Amino acid sequence: MTRNLSITKRQAKTLLQAANEEGGIVEVVTEIGVVRLIPAALAPKPEPAPVDKEPKGYL
Repeated sequence: MTRNLSITKRQAKTLLQAANEEGGIVEVVTEIGVVRLIPAALAPKPEPAPVDKEPKGYL
């Protein structure tokens, strides 16, 4: 189940821009809970799967 954010898109955009400039993460406490905004520069990136790895198990 999804809910609407308790902050507007414009507020989220402004907070993300500020977080990106400062190199931090923004947490906003709302009535329905905490909204955490993480800039793309700080978000964990998945490691690419190795190409030459042999499959496990029986062939």
